Amino acid sequence: MSATAAVPAPTAAGARTHGFAHQPALDGLRGVAVLMVVCFHGGWSWMTGGYVGVSVFFTLSGFLITRLLLDEHERRGRVDVVRFWGRRLRRLAPASIACLLAVGVLGTFGAFGDVPDLGRDLLGAVLHLANWFSLTGETSYAEQVLATRSPLDHFWSLAIEEQFYWLWPLVMVAAMRRGRPDRVVLVLTLLAMLAAPTTAFLFGGDAAYWATPARAGEILVGASLAAVLHRRAEAPSAQMAWLGAPALFVIVWAAVSWPSASGPAYSGWLPMFALASGALILSIQVRSPLRRALAWRPLTGLGVISYGVYLYHWPVFLVLDDRGSGPTVGRFLIQIAITIAIAAISYRWFERPIRSGAGDHRTLWRPMLVASVVVVLVATLGSFGTPDRFADPSRAVSQLEPIADQSQLAPLASLAPLVPLTQEPTELPATRAPSSDRAPVPQRIDAAMVGGTSMHVTERAEPTVPPDPSLPPAPPASVPSASAVDVAVAAMPQRAVRILVVGDSTAWSIGDGLAAWAAANPAVASVTLTVSPGCGFVLDGRVPADDGTDYVAQCDQTLSTWMNDALLQLRPDVVMLMATRTDVKDREWSPDEGVLSVFDPRAQERIRADYADVTEWILGAGAPEVVWIEPPVVRVDPAPPDEMTDPERIAVMHTIIRDTVAAAQAGRVASVDLAGWYGSSTIDDIAARPDGMHFDVVGATQVAERFLGPTLVNIALGAS
Repeated sequence: MSATAAVPAPTAAGARTHGFAHQPALDGLRGVAVLMVVCFHGGWSWMTGGYVGVSVFFTLSGFLITRLLLDEHERRGRVDVVRFWGRRLRRLAPASIACLLAVGVLGTFGAFGDVPDLGRDLLGAVLHLANWFSLTGETSYAEQVLATRSPLDHFWSLAIEEQFYWLWPLVMVAAMRRGRPDRVVLVLTLLAMLAAPTTAFLFGGDAAYWATPARAGEILVGASLAAVLHRRAEAPSAQMAWLGAPALFVIVWAAVSWPSASGPAYSGWLPMFALASGALILSIQVRSPLRRALAWRPLTGLGVISYGVYLYHWPVFLVLDDRGSGPTVGRFLIQIAITIAIAAISYRWFERPIRSGAGDHRTLWRPMLVASVVVVLVATLGSFGTPDRFADPSRAVSQLEPIADQSQLAPLASLAPLVPLTQEPTELPATRAPSSDRAPVPQRIDAAMVGGTSMHVTERAEPTVPPDPSLPPAPPASVPSASAVDVAVAAMPQRAVRILVVGDSTAWSIGDGLAAWAAANPAVASVTLTVSPGCGFVLDGRVPADDGTDYVAQCDQTLSTWMNDALLQLRPDVVMLMATRTDVKDREWSPDEGVLSVFDPRAQERIRADYADVTEWILGAGAPEVVWIEPPVVRVDPAPPDEMTDPERIAVMHTIIRDTVAAAQAGRVASVDLAGWYGSSTIDDIAARPDGMHFDVVGATQVAERFLGPTLVNIALGAS
């Protein structure tokens, strides 16, 4: 990606190699590697492992940099480390800083508005620590769930190379003083190759992929090859050419067959894969048909500008991306053309003049330092994207006041005469502002019951006072209405119905709308949220897709502590339960049993049992009513295709909810088909759920005032 494509000049057998001659085949290899990465980032299903192109870059860099250091030591008797760093500065810093400044400016103007941590990414990139920032930084919930992508995601690999450039000359100087640098390099390579699977075992797949010690083995494989060839002091045997084709086959096979987010790359196998890269580099050292093929001019031309292509392609891809639609040939070709144009211009008019410019390399430190400081200032002072809406559960809306004794509450069973609800809207009493620029929905509830709630309710006892006979009858249970019909509160309650919302971030988002509706109608309802992102109601087992997150611990605290305290202190009339994401994902209850799909009867039975336990837990704490919400399907776009976007999985959840309700205490548990009502409503889903999953406050308020709020109140009143 960044090292000079040069190799020792050919000499007679036994002659000591001095100097470097340009070898086009190495540029061609660099072109192949960057093509793999670009196709992988293009989203093509036939290149799911194209990230191995980065591994090829690592090995090639280790080979070339080590040969440069060994050659300089042999020619001059020493290595000028400061001069080496200066050459690297000229080669890498100008284009890198230019890319970071461009991303910072575009981000300031909202080009990457869905990336909440762009400032952090800029800082990690300019400090050459992007991989560690990615590994140790807190990823926002939106990034975890919706695969939000930063325009600087790819800087992690540049950071590893830059860390290598800073440290390796010092290591080589120490090794060369011992007289046998090849032995030192080989020992370090073996240790690094062992470090990768050890890191995967101890710290997980992300550490195996991002941590510098785990990836150093790939670089050191190239360094070992360089050290051994230098020690031999003669050209490789012509027989080495036979290594090329099998090695290239292994590289291409990995690129097209390895999975994108799991597999060997996340288990510590990349240093072993690097042996194929090393074999291919070795084969190129002798004449062969493969070397001639890699020297094909278009391929070598791409290799020459590969550093710029790698730098600029990902921001370009994101700016021109159409989330959720999948890759198309036309858009991909446009992305590639723009990337190559920018990289070529950068190389011709910016990178090469600076790299080959006259004068002391130390004169470049000052402008690069100034430019780096500018990037740091932009990163720390700039305003990028939107804050993570679900970062702090303590910011969820709370309107209910604690009550020591439930007997202090007036009963809800007796219904007051029907009274039109005409309260003027009031502002949502929350610390967050609505996330939409659209005009707020009028906050009122029509007096008449328009009819048609689609829900599933267990047999319940007759209310103390029968419903108003002038109201139209409710539709049959379990039969969704053909088109959504707005629901109104059947009658004015004697006091505000106390509603507790429990669940994940989707419950949080819809709860915001309920709270806004309740704030507009304080005599009808009051709402409090006990929520946590990623928190479902199945607490046993492990969700492989959520490895590395703290959802299990959060959910345990949400249910066992926060919800329990809310039940005892707030004395809600209705507890609304809603989860969308975690409970439909594949889960492992036992290593011997393996991962079970939500379609597996064993998984379904355990989910039913957990849902029943939660229901009985809430009822046992004194809550009069439990209402399970059947959530809408997550929209693909911008959410990526995933288990949570599978309608069949959501349908299984709906069935389990209905089974839970059917087996529960009669008259105290109900389910509400929010999915059915919302799917046939006139609400604009793209506007109401900008990310395809979570409602904004305005969209949630529409759902609350037209359907969910009155439905919950009617259930509490026994009038549903």
